[in-house]
Amino acid sequence: MAFMSVLFAISIFVLLPIVGFLSFSVYVFYRHWRYQHIPGPTRDGFFSGNIPFIQNETRRVPGSGINACHFQWYQKYGPLFVFWIFHVPIVVIVDPDMAKKAIITLNLPKASRVYSKAASVFGQRVVGRGILTEIDHETWHRKRAMLNPAFHRKYLMNLMESFNSVGEEFLEELRKKADGKTSVRMADEFAKVTLDIIGKVGFGINLGTIADPNSKFPSAVSKTLKGIESSFRNSFWRLQFSMFPFQNSVIKSIKYLRAFAAKVIEERCSAVRDGEDTPKDVLEHILREAMENPHLDIEDLVDNFLTIFLAGQETTSNQLSFTLYEILKQPEIEKRILKELEEILGSRNDLEFEDLSKLEYLGQVLKEGLRLHPPVASIQRMLPKGDSFGGYKLPPNTNVTVSYIGIHKSSKFWENSDVFDPDRFSPVHKENILQFSYSPFSLGPRSCIGKTLAQVEAKVLMARVLREFKCELLPGQTAAEEENVTLRPRDGVICTLTTRK
Repeated sequence: MAFMSVLFAISIFVLLPIVGFLSFSVYVFYRHWRYQHIPGPTRDGFFSGNIPFIQNETRRVPGSGINACHFQWYQKYGPLFVFWIFHVPIVVIVDPDMAKKAIITLNLPKASRVYSKAASVFGQRVVGRGILTEIDHETWHRKRAMLNPAFHRKYLMNLMESFNSVGEEFLEELRKKADGKTSVRMADEFAKVTLDIIGKVGFGINLGTIADPNSKFPSAVSKTLKGIESSFRNSFWRLQFSMFPFQNSVIKSIKYLRAFAAKVIEERCSAVRDGEDTPKDVLEHILREAMENPHLDIEDLVDNFLTIFLAGQETTSNQLSFTLYEILKQPEIEKRILKELEEILGSRNDLEFEDLSKLEYLGQVLKEGLRLHPPVASIQRMLPKGDSFGGYKLPPNTNVTVSYIGIHKSSKFWENSDVFDPDRFSPVHKENILQFSYSPFSLGPRSCIGKTLAQVEAKVLMARVLREFKCELLPGQTAAEEENVTLRPRDGVICTLTTRK
């Protein structure tokens, strides 16, 4: 009897894994079958999907990632294709009309599989359920409505003094390096100034990152973003002991940022209670959300605080870096910008809000920078009920990726698509731009809340840098993109600076 019991236990121990493996294999086979009618690259393995190819590509081209693979597959398989992350199918769209259907017409919800990785990294809450990562549409809509006034043009009009004052601090630091010899990594410099601007105009705080090379804030932001990217790339981080030191450093950075944000929020709350005059800024609207929703705690408020800091700084910094690179590669573009600045500003250094709309050519240059180097390459949505796209029926609960960078760089939608040409956005030519083919800030109701602020910031900083300095790229600099949470300039846009006479 005892022998039979042992034999039975051994049989169960042996058979259960076999049954589990066979069941999972049938499940994977079924998923493959459901998407077999959709074009796409051949899977490298039954269970691994296209992971081996993606890994090989990222090793072959330093800094590249999934978006580079998307563009290769788009050129081979067309505007809609499916690829596999292990057993998970991802349908990629590279077409303006299909993008409109997904983002605007159907208003597909965000894919929790993706955005949860920014909400929490290595088990540590980062942006939680802020407006970027909030999946529930009704909750997101309430949060967005609460914050919208802080990003309205009427509010931004009153902030030009802050934009200019931080811009002047930025120039003052760059002047110390403007000897025509010192190498200046402009991507790093833009990262610091954009942090200071968001701190001042959004939260009424002086971070001092421009002048203080030892400031903890920018390094904590950088480390946190690297952690988010690592969690996107590596689903098995819990099992990789070699990553533990990196994970610990990321967790420390996240804790520092959240503690910093909580302190700023608590100090503002105290000022309001004491009847002090406080800025009508983003932070005020975050606090208003708390007043209207008493169930929210300090951690909920910190979520939106960090969302705006992390998303706003990284995207604008990268836009400025890439665009400066493209300007410096074409001296005639720089000459046209300087001529326009002279005509509009004259002897003035500071920009007024009314100047921004008059700087038309600079606006075209910045738009073209966003076309060729969009800060966010793609967005991810979930198709809950199934639908037809491009003549293909997609099953319910399909993961859908809209590749904005693919649309922006496609020769099907843009003439000479790989050429940096600001004139394509001129009044004469912009009517030729196909609707929904230009979406650097996404489409639909969940488009970037800070897009107007970002473009005011970009115009002010680019105008002041180009007017003040003659910048020259060091040999070997390229526009190569490094895929992280956003697309960054891999080489850093390293220049020498000389003060203009």
